[in-house]
Amino acid sequence: MVMRGTASLADGVTDGNCGMQFGPGGQIVHAGFNETFKSVKDQLDACLNDSRNQGINHIHCVGHSLGEALATLVADYARSRGMSVSLYTFGSPRVGLFPFSNGITDVIGAESIFGVHHTNDPVSMVPLFPFVHAPAHGQSLCFPPAIPRTIFPRIS
Repeated sequence: MVMRGTASLADGVTDGNCGMQFGPGGQIVHAGFNETFKSVKDQLDACLNDSRNQGINHIHCVGHSLGEALATLVADYARSRGMSVSLYTFGSPRVGLFPFSNGITDVIGAESIFGVHHTNDPVSMVPLFPFVHAPAHGQSLCFPPAIPRTIFPRIS
């Protein structure tokens, strides 16, 4: 499953809806992200229940920005259905509170969550506390700020 990032004004409103709701696994998550998850849940169920997909027992969830938040909630939901999951995050916002982050890390496994973000990426810094990133423990790859290039004077 691949989820896209913020692409419209409506997506921006979703990003800004920092209320709290119970997510698919029963933990507190970002309300806007959860509302987006709920809007695709029927399509997800149809896909997972399709007879052509019955042999699939492992899902790779991938996303960027808002899509990453949605991929995280899809991963949580797939685990609650008994599927194994790998989660790949790029520029991840903070999706839930610590019990959510800790819970999804424990059920998916820190070794199956791969996060990448840039130090200067504002998306990876929001929403603010009490929201936190997943994995709660384990590794995430963080690119440092770019090193300024030295400008040499032109020699004529």
